[in-house]
Amino acid sequence: MGPVACVVILSPEELEATIAKALEPVLREVDHLKRERADELLSIAEAARLLRVSPRSVQRWLRAGLLLGIPAGRTHRIRRAALDGFDPGA
Repeated sequence: MGPVACVVILSPEELEATIAKALEPVLREVDHLKRERADELLSIAEAARLLRVSPRSVQRWLRAGLLLGIPAGRTHRIRRAALDGFDPGA
């Protein structure tokens, strides 16, 4: 006996619900990773690289209070979330 073909007909709503249910664990994991990444602490050099500026610019913004950082010894750490939408000219 050969393979048997089966056709399932779903309404658009049923198809959408099936896809949403299948993607639910993946979307939860992506959300978890985004939250984890937002809390990540970056060095001044790492923040500068992400903003495509010099580390000196990041240091100036920290001193001016335009960018929030966490004191860490003689330097600062910057939460990745603080860089999202950061505009030094605003």
